[in-house]
Amino acid sequence: MALRTMPEKSAFAHDLIESVRAEIMRDIAAEKLPEAWDGIELREWIAERFARSMAAMLRKDKRRMRAYRNEVLIRNL
Repeated sequence: MALRTMPEKSAFAHDLIESVRAEIMRDIAAEKLPEAWDGIELREWIAERFARSMAAMLRKDKRRMRAYRNEVLIRNL
């Protein structure tokens, strides 16, 4: 999927964030999280949920993963 314009990139980011947010909120509503978790564990869990949403795609192409990491580093993202 080629996202060339900023509006396309913005829409993609919005949809991805909303999808992960909906999954997170479903798990919370279903009371799947341990009661003892506070902000530290919740932040880690949320970060992992977002990481999982993209990791499978990038891991399939090692060159693209290297290029991605390089761009994040160079652009201070």
